[in-house]
Amino acid sequence: MNDPSVFPLPPKGGEGRVRGAGCSCVILNLLAVIAAGPVRAGGSGVSEVGELDLPVSALAAAVGGPSAGLVEDASAVTDNPARLGAVAPAGVAVTHTVWPLGFSDSLLAMYGSLPRLGSLGGQVRLFRVDVPKTNEQGGDTGMFSYQTLQVAVACAPDLRFLNEYVPVKIRAGAAVFLVQRDIAGDQGNGVGGNAGVTAEVARGFELYVTGRNLGGVEGVAMPMASSLGLSGRRAEVLVANDRFSGAIEGMWSREAGAGGGVAVEYALRGNALEVALRTGYTLSTAELAGTLPTVGLAVRIAHLSLEVGVASLGDLGVAKVLSLSYQERRAD
Repeated sequence: MNDPSVFPLPPKGGEGRVRGAGCSCVILNLLAVIAAGPVRAGGSGVSEVGELDLPVSALAAAVGGPSAGLVEDASAVTDNPARLGAVAPAGVAVTHTVWPLGFSDSLLAMYGSLPRLGSLGGQVRLFRVDVPKTNEQGGDTGMFSYQTLQVAVACAPDLRFLNEYVPVKIRAGAAVFLVQRDIAGDQGNGVGGNAGVTAEVARGFELYVTGRNLGGVEGVAMPMASSLGLSGRRAEVLVANDRFSGAIEGMWSREAGAGGGVAVEYALRGNALEVALRTGYTLSTAELAGTLPTVGLAVRIAHLSLEVGVASLGDLGVAKVLSLSYQERRAD
């Protein structure tokens, strides 16, 4: 694996070289992580990061790890299942990530709520890479293809009956993930899950804990991580129709060790329009391998939201994540 020009597991149908603009050690080391477990990429950025650690929503790209405390739409299936239905009884979100290296990463997530039972959600995510292959003489030998299909179902039960016994409002949720990987025609399957718990420790402030273990595919370990954070929301901070949200958290992952992050969102609201600016900083985590601040913008018109998040992932370049979501209604 020391030679960044040669893929460590030779693809079928040709020699083990792949090529393409920008496809040097960056994409090869990412594919090495995908195919052979965690490795450390040379250069300034990628450190033991796989495709399931990449941002799944514009919010996650814009604020980093602390998105678990701020998520309000259907992407909570991945970010923090405890927040399914936290602000709206139903919703759907479509997300697509634009990569400079030619990766394709798309996600469809949705959820709905049932009276006195809670919220149910699901998502489908497809990550795909197609890389040209060459032989030792530089001739084309076809394409190397890799893809991950991830299907998840999630549940956040109605726990309001606990208010009679505990002094804080508690939410909890969990999700089960089914993962199928196809590496140049070789398929493998895996199963894992994640869970989250939030507790309203004061009006507008929540303490949250999340954990995930996506198991493994054909003996290759998948991401495992946990986080502990505090999020808060306050209206009318600077002007009458604004809202300030923030989160700070500590986190640990099997792939990258301990780290932390901070995130903020400032929104201005009108009768049917809301514009929100987001930024975050996440250090030494599997979610964002780089150490540069992340930024994002969200525009909400009535029930619809159009969001963009920009995150630097070191040698992988800059990811631009676009999300379009619909929520039945918003309740502040």
